[in-house]
Amino acid sequence: MNVWIVFVGETLPMDEATRMWRYGMLAEIFAARGHHVTRWAPTFNHSHKKQRYHTDYTYQVNENYKIELIYNRGYKRNIGFQRLLSYIQLAHSFKRRIKNENPPDIIISGMPTPWLCSVAIKYGQQKNIPVVIDVRDLWPDIFIDVFPKYLNNIGKLSLDILFGGNRDIFEKAISITAISPKYLEWGLNYANRAKNENDRIFYMGYKQKSLTDQMKVDLYEFWKKLGVSKQRFICCFFGSTNRQFNIENVIHAAKRFKEIKRNEVLFVICGDGTHLSYYKNMAKGFNNIIFPGWVGPEQIQSLMQISEVGLAPYSSSAKMSLPNKPFEYFSGGLPVISSLRGELEQILSENDCGLTYEAGDVQGLVDAIVYLKNNPEKREQMGKNAKCLFEKEYSSDKIYPAMADHMEKVVYGNDKER
Repeated sequence: MNVWIVFVGETLPMDEATRMWRYGMLAEIFAARGHHVTRWAPTFNHSHKKQRYHTDYTYQVNENYKIELIYNRGYKRNIGFQRLLSYIQLAHSFKRRIKNENPPDIIISGMPTPWLCSVAIKYGQQKNIPVVIDVRDLWPDIFIDVFPKYLNNIGKLSLDILFGGNRDIFEKAISITAISPKYLEWGLNYANRAKNENDRIFYMGYKQKSLTDQMKVDLYEFWKKLGVSKQRFICCFFGSTNRQFNIENVIHAAKRFKEIKRNEVLFVICGDGTHLSYYKNMAKGFNNIIFPGWVGPEQIQSLMQISEVGLAPYSSSAKMSLPNKPFEYFSGGLPVISSLRGELEQILSENDCGLTYEAGDVQGLVDAIVYLKNNPEKREQMGKNAKCLFEKEYSSDKIYPAMADHMEKVVYGNDKER
C-alpha cells in the first residue's frame, strides 16, 4: 500500500530535539508493515519558527518512508494573516508538486489546514483515491478570537467565506477521524451526516521515551544545575508560550506562594514562543519559577520523574477539548491541574487523576496545588490512576496500530489479502 500523510504542524525527524507525534508514529507503523509512506510537510518549522530548508527537499527516513518538504514562507505569530498566507502558498505548491507523482492508495490529511485538505480531496476525487480527514484542530474557530467581541458576527461571516470549503472537504471525505468525540462531531456537522463505520476517534497517543540508568543520572544533574531537585514540590509545564496558555496565571500563582513564604513549591515552565521574554520579565526576581526554554524528550521524561504535578493552564479562549498535554503528563504518572472545561474535565473527574480550576482564577490554581501538596496519599493515588488510564487508553502502542488498521480497512475493506 502506498500512503500519503499530509500535515503542517508536527516536528520531523530532521528537527532538533525532536520527538514523534501522531503522524510520525503512524508513518513508522505503516513502514514497519511494508507499506510505502510519503509525508508531505512544509519546510517552515511551526514549533521553532525557522526554515528547515530554503527549497523543496526530499528527506529519506528509511527504505519505506520519506518526507517531501515543500518550501513555504515563514511567519512569526501563530494567529495572523502571515500564517494564513503561508498555508495558502503551501497548498498551491502542494497542488503543483503532486501533478507528476504516482498516485497513492490512500491520503490521510490532517485538519488544519483546510487548503491542504481541499487539495487532497480534489486530487482524490480526480484519481479515485480514498481521502481520510483527520481532525486535529478546529479551523476557522480558533481565529474568531482575533476579532473584538463587538465584531464577532462580522468575524464569523468573514471566516465562513474564507473557510467555506470545509463543507466540501468533509462531505467528500470517505472517512473522518478525530482526536476526540467533540472534534469528530464538529467534522460530521460540516459533512451534514451521521457517523458511520468509517468514522473513528483516535486519541492523541503519547510515546514514552526510555531512559538508561546513566541517562537518568546525567539528566538529573542537568535539572539540578538549573535549581530543580526532588527536595522541592515541582509543578511542571511543557508547551509553547503562546495565547492558548495562560502562563500569566502561573506567574501570579508563583507570586502568591512567594508572598506566603511557600518557596518549596517550584514552577518549571518549559518551552518557547512569542511571549517567552514577556513572561521572563514578569517573573524576574522570583526564586520559585524557572524557564528552561525548549527541552527535548529526554529532559521532559526525566523532569516528569521528579515532578509532583503537571500543569495545563489553558486560556479561557482555548478551543481544544482534548489536547496532547494531559496525555503526556498521564504517561509520567502525574496528576493534572487543568483549566480546560468539557471533555478533559470529565476525564480528570471520572478517573480521579486530576483537578480542574476556572480559567483565569489564580486562587483556584493556588488552591489546587496546595490541596495536592497537603494530601500526598491522594496525590499519589491520582498519579497511579493517571498512569493506569494512559496505559489502558492513550498509549501510542495501542492507538496508532489501531489507526493503521483502520486505514488499511478503508483501502482493502475486510479483505485480509494485501
